Amino acid sequence: YMTGNVVCFTSTGAAIGPVLTMNVSGSGSGTISSSPPGLGCASTCTGNFPSGTAVTLTATPNGSTFRGWTGCDAASGPVCTVNLTDDRTATATFN
Repeated sequence: YMTGNVVCFTSTGAAIGPVLTMNVSGSGSGTISSSPPGLGCASTCTGNFPSGTAVTLTATPNGSTFRGWTGCDAASGPVCTVNLTDDRTATATFN
């Protein structure tokens, strides 16, 4: 599980819960933040959350235009929701 930006592991060294990978693509720039907190990046980052967690990602453009999401269970404008039961990847595109 994640505590802030710290990934917690079992005693055998395995990460707890599914991994969510966030990517930023396109010719523009922006950042992605998560709720529950634990992820925030402007390129690629990963984090673990307990299985079954619904993670809400919010894209914020930085001097560019947000173009859309891929890999979401639901998306509306700059907001993406991913239900983590397995490892997943979501990508925000900025131009």
